[in-house]
Formats: sequence, C-alpha cells, structure tokens
Amino acid sequence: MHILVGAVLIYFPSAINVSLITVFGTDTILDVSSMLGYAEIQRVVQWQEITTLIVWYLHLIGIIAFLRGWVILSKMAHPGSQPGSVGKGITHIIGGILLINIVATMKIVASTLGYA
Repeated sequence: MHILVGAVLIYFPSAINVSLITVFGTDTILDVSSMLGYAEIQRVVQWQEITTLIVWYLHLIGIIAFLRGWVILSKMAHPGSQPGSVGKGITHIIGGILLINIVATMKIVASTLGYA
C-alpha cells in the first residue's frame, strides 16, 4: 500500500488529471461563468469576484481532501489501524475529485435534478 500511495503522490498532477478524466470525461476545470444561472447575475461585478474566489477555495479544499485520502489509505497498512480507514480514504479521494471540479459537479447535479 505504501508503494501505491507513494507512486500516486510522486505523480500527483497526473493522478489528478486521470481522476478528472475518469469522473468527468475531461481534465479541464470549468470556469465559474459556465455555471447555470450565472448569466443573469453576471451584471454585478462584485458577485462575480466572490463566486470566483469561492470556487478557487473549494478547488483548494478538494486538492487537500484528495491528498488526505491517499494519506489515510497509506496508514491502513500499519498494525492497529482504525476500522473503516479504507472507506474514509476512498471517500476523501472521491470527494476531493468532485470538489476539484466543483462547477462540473454542480452541472451534473443540476442536470440530474432536472434544472438543466
């Protein structure tokens, strides 16, 4: 497990690109202006700056969660590790991938709920 986690952390940018391609079909991170309903409120410049800042902050949290997931999985190999650490690690990895590209995630959720 340490070898796998070490390889993922060494090739971190490639691991994020592969994860984004696996989940979203592309490795480009969408811009805030492509969100649903953004065109109506784009007239307010201050709102545009705030939403851009929020999306970049969520992107950073996603990268941290992605890394934390791999660290949790690496600690699974130690004797006496907590039960459920595999589930926690995988949840952090998947949640981090979804947060890295939060705009596409919101589009998928909106499309699933019928708002697209």
